[in-house]
Amino acid sequence: MLETRTPLIKGACRDKKVLDIGCCGPENRLHEIIEDVSDSVIGIDNDIEKIKETPDEWDIRHLDAENFYLEEEFDVVVAGEVIEHPTNIGSFLDSARNHLRKDGKLIITTPNVQTPYRILRTLDGSLTGNMHIIGFTKRLLVNLLERKRWEVIDLRQLAPNQPLTLKDKIFNSILPEALQPKIYCEARIYSDQDS
Repeated sequence: MLETRTPLIKGACRDKKVLDIGCCGPENRLHEIIEDVSDSVIGIDNDIEKIKETPDEWDIRHLDAENFYLEEEFDVVVAGEVIEHPTNIGSFLDSARNHLRKDGKLIITTPNVQTPYRILRTLDGSLTGNMHIIGFTKRLLVNLLERKRWEVIDLRQLAPNQPLTLKDKIFNSILPEALQPKIYCEARIYSDQDS
């Protein structure tokens, strides 16, 4: 069975105070999952029309992921399929850091552009028209986080969020790692006391 992000994010957010960045993604599914397991969650998104479509009981703020300010700190900051979109990723990571408790976690999921799955999807036109500014590999993501003084504490490849097609299942039986096109990363703020 291929691992997906849902159980990992559920575990990290259970009974925690969570900030969900870019919460109005496709179907709001990740935010709904976080709502179900967290102690409390605030979502931010820059798409006012999508915010209007969310349930009234959700606490969603209209803010930009690259430069936001809330007068709160969180146990967990989740950026599910977000880091590949901002023009200024450094500002995005700085804003996330400013809202995280000292012992908190940043959770990032993003497409891994260096997998056969992604390469084949690009060739057959399945990934055209997306809004990604940059594509990540595991190494690129780790390098970026370390330069911005984050310590990576968990890094793995995951299966896609959507159900697998028959073509995907056949491809996976031939090349098992090919259907792990997502990167899951947990990081914490680097402390000079850790060295």
